[in-house]
Amino acid sequence: MNKSVLWGILFSLFIIFTLTSCEEDPYPDYSRLTAPTGVSGSVVSNGIRLSWNTVDDAKFYMICRASSLNGSKVMLSYIGDGGYIYNNNVIDTNPLDGNNYYFIYACKSLNIQSPASTPIYIQYVSGNNNPGGENENKIKAPTNVRAVQNGKTIVLTWDAVDGASRYEIFHASSANGSYSSYGYWTNNRYIDEVVLVTNNYYKVKAIGSTTSEFSDYAYCKYSDNSGSQKPSVPTGLKAVQSGESIVVSWNSVANTYYYRLWYSTPYGTENFTNVYAPTTTAVFDRYMDDGTYQFWIQALNSNYEESDKSSKVYCTYKSNSAGGDQGGDNPSKLETPKNIEAYSSSYFVQVSVDEVPLAYEYELYRSRSASSGYTKISASGGSTASKRYVLTDSNPLSGTTYYKVKAKALSYLGIANSDFSSYVKVVR
Repeated sequence: MNKSVLWGILFSLFIIFTLTSCEEDPYPDYSRLTAPTGVSGSVVSNGIRLSWNTVDDAKFYMICRASSLNGSKVMLSYIGDGGYIYNNNVIDTNPLDGNNYYFIYACKSLNIQSPASTPIYIQYVSGNNNPGGENENKIKAPTNVRAVQNGKTIVLTWDAVDGASRYEIFHASSANGSYSSYGYWTNNRYIDEVVLVTNNYYKVKAIGSTTSEFSDYAYCKYSDNSGSQKPSVPTGLKAVQSGESIVVSWNSVANTYYYRLWYSTPYGTENFTNVYAPTTTAVFDRYMDDGTYQFWIQALNSNYEESDKSSKVYCTYKSNSAGGDQGGDNPSKLETPKNIEAYSSSYFVQVSVDEVPLAYEYELYRSRSASSGYTKISASGGSTASKRYVLTDSNPLSGTTYYKVKAKALSYLGIANSDFSSYVKVVR
């Protein structure tokens, strides 16, 4: 038999097995891949939104679902690109009515995958999560599309779209001209490295379980004599021990292709790792020795022009400890959650606030009075792509209810929990 035909048959059999079962492979290759962390989920208008932290060296992700914690896992082949997800957030547009347990796998290839993430549980009530009507399941068009010249290139960015596994980029030389496809991209940043005309118009479509409409266009006038646009120095650098690792974070910098994060070990050895935008966190969790680590960072644009290096921060690592000392501008108390909003359906109430820096958990309180009597209630929660944290009250009260939110910090940070947010009123 022809070798190419044989390989095709074997590949097809592997895909069929993968799409019908999420049982653990007894001989998986977990080399250089760790299980996704930071998994969160929340009920949205067209299903259940899931997100997680990116995994180094992962090319794509797969999601399996079960109706109970120890139940049979089934791969969700109808989301992403045939079940393969090329970013770190997606919407399950067909969740189970009732209990949903999700397991996320990071994959380097079809036979190199991570162990399953810690499962996340989301309860879903069908028929009451689509206030937008029959078109609510259609994926939204990208918004805030921007095009900026950067040296000899044009950098196109847009807001990430819930449920999108990739994006298609279109280009024209006039606003109402004929737009031709520049191909597909898996994150919300595209670099046009071969600019052929002066006037450049771009549109973007999001692709997930459905394909969106065109975005509004973004325009960039290209000048071949453009000077350098050296990135600014990254700010807000922090380094904090979290369990058996150190988590480093910083503020994003415009026109950045990737960040070069420098570090020194307790023995004085210096090295660096590259972190590609838009990611602004890095986790150090291998071969950790007790002692003080230092970190500093610089930003590089698509022409590999470097910013100046930031000032250094430190973290004193202690093994088998809740955490060590940390460097950076850590406050004594978390910021108060802001911009509280509420959405009420027939079966639940969702309360959302802007995410609070350094917060790891949020608490939901409710009362019959706006000014007193607030009691903490059990509520599921999760983050959104727009940096909002959503808390769901699955057993809301009838009548008038007032809600407040409080943010909590990890105990080893030595930071006090936030004050209460302002209240939001819900009438049912």
